[in-house]
Formats: sequence, structure tokens, C-alpha cells
Amino acid sequence: MSTATTELRRFLTITGQRFATGQSAPEMFSPAVDKAWHELLGTPAYETLCLETAGQPIRHVANNGHGPIAWVAAYEAAYGPLPETLSKRYIHAGSTP
Repeated sequence: MSTATTELRRFLTITGQRFATGQSAPEMFSPAVDKAWHELLGTPAYETLCLETAGQPIRHVANNGHGPIAWVAAYEAAYGPLPETLSKRYIHAGSTP
């Protein structure tokens, strides 16, 4: 499994957790993870992945890389510090990890 796919799994898990607590969908700021997401969209494998990780189907909505990145604390609590590929993008997005 690629790093991007692993991070997509983690992102979908956090998405499911946020939805379960009434929060909004998290923002995806990694082009590599977003690319992996697009490659799976609309496939039976994506449906299965969503059910395994988020407990429900997750729609993909483009946000053009704008907006606050509100889920980093949840990620780091569950998985540790952001991987370098994500943290570089996070810093580039104008936020402080």
C-alpha cells in the first residue's frame, strides 16, 4: 500500500469520526493523497474503503485548497506527527502545525 493510500485511509477515518460528532468534513491539503482519492472514486474498492474506515460513504468535494485545516490535531492524536509529505504542504498552506 502506498503512503498516499495509507494517508487516505487515515483521512477517511478522521472524516468518519468528525461526522459522528457533528463536525464538518475535513479539508484535504495533500495533492498526493487527493490524487489517490481520485483514482479510487466511484469504484467498489472505494465503497469498501469508506465503510471500513469511516463507517459510511464519503463524498469528494473539491475545495481548491482553501479554508482552515481543522483536523491536524485529531490526526496527530491518533497517528503521531504529520508525515513530512503532509506537513510540508500544511506549512505551505499558511498554517502552523
